[in-house]
Amino acid sequence: MKARGLNHERIRLGIMDGLIGLEKVFQDEFPNAKIQRCQVHIARNVLSKVPSKAKKKVSE
Repeated sequence: MKARGLNHERIRLGIMDGLIGLEKVFQDEFPNAKIQRCQVHIARNVLSKVPSKAKKKVSE
């Protein structure tokens, strides 16, 4: 993307799915930007830890 003209200094936020390698590369390439975890992935990760009988209530 940088080779196609992306101004890396203007990037302020990267929304990621939690892959550590991706976050590391993003931080290296865009040091001024912050990283936020994707809300869908956060919800899926939380629900994977909840007991089956409580999943419906927690997901609501």
